[in-house]
Amino acid sequence: MARINWTLVRRDYISGKVKKDGKLKHYSAKDLAEKYGCSQSAVQKKCLEEEWPKKRKEYWQNVEQDVLAKKQQDQVEKVNQFDQDIFSLACFAVEILKDKISTQKQVGHGETSGGFEETVADLNIATLEVRRVMEAAKMAQDIRGSAMGDIAESQAEKSLNKLTEIIREERRNRKVS
Repeated sequence: MARINWTLVRRDYISGKVKKDGKLKHYSAKDLAEKYGCSQSAVQKKCLEEEWPKKRKEYWQNVEQDVLAKKQQDQVEKVNQFDQDIFSLACFAVEILKDKISTQKQVGHGETSGGFEETVADLNIATLEVRRVMEAAKMAQDIRGSAMGDIAESQAEKSLNKLTEIIREERRNRKVS
């Protein structure tokens, strides 16, 4: 009888095999005896002596934990990307508003009297557009927070607060000018 490589037998028993259909197959003592050319009783004896069932259970618990950790990490990366997208949207809205305010200041001090009124109307439209964009961003952030169970104030919420402060500051500066 050939010498049995118990390391391979143990590995197959503990880790099993993923079949073509993606399902896991756990080898029985009979399966391993046939595969490695030894008696079923020899496999059963080794299995009990070295606590292979316990090791199999521990192995698959670790695999499950690793898979769960990977899924959680992927989800965290998606949430971080979402937060970054919301922050970028807020920055874009601020740039639109700053551009409109800058245009208002330039035209407001220009030669034509009608230009100031047109620019104020444009500024009001831009402010409304920015407000709508920010409301949509806030709603998206709230949905993300609900879906993720996020209780702490998110980066996007902080960004929205900062945007509100910038808008107020720009309005104060506009009144002073």
